[in-house]
Amino acid sequence: MLLQLDKPVKETKWVRSLKLNKAVEQPAVDSICTVAGWGKTNNVAKKMSDVLMSVNVTVINRTQCNSPDYYNLKPYITRNMICAGSNGKNNADTCQGDSGGPILCNRVLVGVTSFGKFCGLKKKPGVYSFLSENHLNWIKKAMKTSKTE
Repeated sequence: MLLQLDKPVKETKWVRSLKLNKAVEQPAVDSICTVAGWGKTNNVAKKMSDVLMSVNVTVINRTQCNSPDYYNLKPYITRNMICAGSNGKNNADTCQGDSGGPILCNRVLVGVTSFGKFCGLKKKPGVYSFLSENHLNWIKKAMKTSKTE
């Protein structure tokens, strides 16, 4: 979803916009990326976080993510998705309420939080929609169109 604001956002130390690149490259396996959100902080939390949380996640190979030990092709993790989570030592993940939030690799927006199985499970990492060239073109077109309406 895109939101059109009545006026520009004042950028501060805590608030800033993310620039859209002309093209985004799929992050390499084992890349360290950052995710952020206001969602739940664990599987038993009753409410969302009252502060913005962020954590570093590790990009996982799609073949591994689709393997029987992980998502077992239910659903099938496609090339339009990024699978990222634990590096095998920690439980880094997004959680319920974080959907739509960013995943940044090398300080570049590469996708948005989509889904996962619970949160913080090492073999059920978060899955993110990859910000493809088609998505970027749609966003740019929608932003131009909204100015004339």
